[in-house]
Amino acid sequence: MTSEVVVDVLEQILVRLDVKDLIRFKSVCKSWHSLISSDRFINYHLNCSYNNDLNNYAIGHRRIVIPSSHTPMMIGSSNGLVCISKQSDGQLLVANPLTRVVKKLQQLPKLFFKMSECWGFGYDSSVNDYKVILGFPIVKTTTCFFMLSLKTNIWQLIRDVNYEPISMSMRGVFLDGSVYWLMINRINSKKVILSFELSREEFVQISIPNECDQDPDVRLGVIKQCLCIYRPLAYNRKPEMKWVLEKCNAKTLWKRVPNDYGIKCDIIHKLKLEDRTSTQDDNNKISIHSGLQYLCISGYYVGDPIFVQSLVSPHVR
Repeated sequence: MTSEVVVDVLEQILVRLDVKDLIRFKSVCKSWHSLISSDRFINYHLNCSYNNDLNNYAIGHRRIVIPSSHTPMMIGSSNGLVCISKQSDGQLLVANPLTRVVKKLQQLPKLFFKMSECWGFGYDSSVNDYKVILGFPIVKTTTCFFMLSLKTNIWQLIRDVNYEPISMSMRGVFLDGSVYWLMINRINSKKVILSFELSREEFVQISIPNECDQDPDVRLGVIKQCLCIYRPLAYNRKPEMKWVLEKCNAKTLWKRVPNDYGIKCDIIHKLKLEDRTSTQDDNNKISIHSGLQYLCISGYYVGDPIFVQSLVSPHVR
């Protein structure tokens, strides 16, 4: 058996393992460390993780949350990376909670951080980069958006829009390369969904059903890989009034679905953040990790970010 075949068989075995096992196996020998650390293997493992979740009909989604007893704010998650804000000092962090690799982002001016009303985080596949979006009001009817790329770690102005975020939709929903927020169009005072396409860096307005426009409690979420509008209920109960945005013949249509549509057991990752002051490396002063708990999906979790196991590093090359 040639060495190439041996490596290929080894890769086929390793790529099916959990991240915690792969981290341990990197210390077996130099060749294993090189294989598991390679970009090719990391991307292969990420695709396998997504496919395993999609084909696992026993669960709906993996989601990641911050326990209510913790002060950081979750901004979003993509490809196993999470973006959070340490509200105490306005510091933004992007981390992989399974590998515990953390990247600090360029510090925002405190005034911008305090005024910010909507946030977003997602992956731009066109340039293999991750982007953080921030929106804050400059006048009552206008929101100004800024964006940071992990590759450059620099904030840049996108543009102003005549939309005002709804208070309950501060965190954007990331799906298929776009970030979505529920907003008020101040020109006609109607609720709309405003999406930001990360690759083209353009805003798109999406109309919502009239029934949702009149409801003050509706929120955005993801069910069965589709954007949805729902009304959350008490813990561990099915969300009410669900509409799903489906694609049909290159068009998108809202479809009303039953309350039990897509209801399965979701895997909930509970994120914890710890400050460690004993090290000299700034990036290692903060430890972020997650624990697992199996919970029945409810209206509370439909709006939480989708999470996937991965070896992806926030230090994008």
